[in-house]
Amino acid sequence: HVACRQLEGWPRIEVEVRGIDHHGRHQVVGYGMTHLPSRPGSHVVTIPTWRPVGATFFDRLRRIFIGAAPELLPNSKLGEHGSARFGLRTEDTARVELHLDVVLQYFEHHNLDVG
Repeated sequence: HVACRQLEGWPRIEVEVRGIDHHGRHQVVGYGMTHLPSRPGSHVVTIPTWRPVGATFFDRLRRIFIGAAPELLPNSKLGEHGSARFGLRTEDTARVELHLDVVLQYFEHHNLDVG
């Protein structure tokens, strides 16, 4: 359940995908963000994800061999249009597919129109 009183700052979903590598280590597979659909009904939403990578070849080797992969700080906001990626070296990773059912309540009461 998500609530809002205005369209500015429309609710969004931020995901952090974790996985286990072939050595049994838990690692971040990717981060992603999307806004919730603004129309009522059933929706399928695909969230592209990305992860930070090291700046050097040796950083990539450390991730592969000892699992030392860069991660965002806890509670980092992914921001609008990938602003969390600004200034970072990143690579695209997985895609997360969500099946959502959206119900809008009291929009007329608050003079909100989603078109």
